[in-house]
Amino acid sequence: MRIHSLFSAAAVLFALSSCGDADSTADIGANGAFASEEEVATTGDALLSNSAAVWLPMQEGNTWTLVSETTGATKTIAFSDVGGGIGWLDGLSRSEGFWAGVSPSSPNTLYSWNYDLRQWEPLYRFGYAVTRWTIGAGCDKFTLQRTESDANVVTPAGGFTGVRTISYTLNPPITARCIVPALAEVSFAPGVGPVKLVTGAGEKFVLQSAKVNGKKYPLAGGQVTSKLTFDALTYVNKSNTIFCITTPCPGNAVNAVAKYSYTVTNGTATSQTWQFNSGCQHDLQLVSSSGKVVADVANGRFCTQSLTSVTLSPGQSKTFSGELELIDTEGLQLNGTYSAKAFMTPRSGIVSSPVVPASASLKVSVVPAIQ
Repeated sequence: MRIHSLFSAAAVLFALSSCGDADSTADIGANGAFASEEEVATTGDALLSNSAAVWLPMQEGNTWTLVSETTGATKTIAFSDVGGGIGWLDGLSRSEGFWAGVSPSSPNTLYSWNYDLRQWEPLYRFGYAVTRWTIGAGCDKFTLQRTESDANVVTPAGGFTGVRTISYTLNPPITARCIVPALAEVSFAPGVGPVKLVTGAGEKFVLQSAKVNGKKYPLAGGQVTSKLTFDALTYVNKSNTIFCITTPCPGNAVNAVAKYSYTVTNGTATSQTWQFNSGCQHDLQLVSSSGKVVADVANGRFCTQSLTSVTLSPGQSKTFSGELELIDTEGLQLNGTYSAKAFMTPRSGIVSSPVVPASASLKVSVVPAIQ
């Protein structure tokens, strides 16, 4: 049965690939109309970042083992019998598994084979950021939608960034009495695959180990990594427009404030510890194009004068948050493009505690308070 289905599925997928029509390909199966977001991205970078091959790598022997955070039970997702853009995918359905495939004309979508309709239908549309799509029938009829983008997920197999979550909403017939669905959501990390899933009953599973395209997780000899983000890409300082001939003189200048998050993730197989001389455990500086430090979050910051420490287990992350008024060390408003550099500030002399720097850029402009 499984071998016969493979040839049937392969024949249909070949027909899809040869027609070269992305719209007609995306319409297969339960979707009655082509969704509003294009299947094929307009730029090479976007096409690569949305590819099904990035989010659920299909290679013989690729295996993901996830463990329940509450019961310790495990679930295994695996590809087998892979060939010609088709593979048998276990672990992402109520049944024993199903054929999954990709088409050159729709590289951002992973299709599943519908045995009842004898045709392919879109399963995961990795390029769709907001548009919903429908799969299945009866008690296995769902509306899917991406509900999270660029998230951080910490698992026993490591910490993963840029994660996307696709959620399931059950849409059964009105008269049907259906059992709890197998899945409520699945989260995918780029280049890795599924790192978290939530069942219809609300049980959360996270990645414990995996073998993906020959790479094993947790990574042996992994690294401690970091990421710096701001609440905006550009900020506006409003300059003073009030001029007086006597003192005191009021002003109406408004200095912009940048809020930031600096996240450190332990991607190694062992716990990592940092020890600090005070309660302040990180710093953030703004550097001009000439290499000069023009602002420092440490200036004027109050720190508790006691020894502190941070320990991260394998896969665990810690986020430091703060804000920085966008003025220089002399109190003048910043204006231009700057490189922000965040780093941990462990006690000197501790070789095993790297500062784990992270960088990001931001732009500041100045406009009159009243124009």
